[in-house]
Amino acid sequence: VSHAGNWVGAPVMNPVAGNPVTGGLGTLIANQPSRDILLPDPGSSVQPAVTYFDGQTAAISREMPSGGGRLFLSGFGFESLTNVDMRTGLMSALLNWFGVPVTGVDPFPAAAPQQFELAQNYPNPFNPETVIRYQLSGVSDVELNVFNLLGQKVVTLIDARQGAGEYRVRWDGRDRRGAPVPSGVYFYRLESGQNSITRKMILLR
Repeated sequence: VSHAGNWVGAPVMNPVAGNPVTGGLGTLIANQPSRDILLPDPGSSVQPAVTYFDGQTAAISREMPSGGGRLFLSGFGFESLTNVDMRTGLMSALLNWFGVPVTGVDPFPAAAPQQFELAQNYPNPFNPETVIRYQLSGVSDVELNVFNLLGQKVVTLIDARQGAGEYRVRWDGRDRRGAPVPSGVYFYRLESGQNSITRKMILLR
């Protein structure tokens, strides 16, 4: 396995379906600003276990031949996972894979996120459009708005009642009238009940 660079994009990471460690986990979100990109050696038995937003490898697993052992390597810090359910789910999956009995631990449920989250948009900076991902822990009225540096609302991307789950929405860099907005710094804010998270994004035309 080689080091292919640093990932500084969206905090959302996706477990690889079918991987013996992570295949049953839900989306992972890390608050570590810079994470390692791993590059499995061609022809090796290394399997990607977790990928970043663009598909590059964030973690790998390997089962040595003839029962020689097992390896799991991540390019992100375990402590950077943003809630206890994610950390518990990953640790439980790892211990089970290593053959260590685990009791009283439920893996992170893919269909029912336990925390209100708003991911960094990707790509960022962007042109002409970007994707915003978020997750809800329960049913609520949700608003996702974009504001300029003056605090003026540019456009409402979501204004609806939504259930628990993970969502994604695209913004094409246009205001509520459909006109392209100029290059600059913008803020997007997710509101759900008493919860609110704001993040910054940059449009470069």
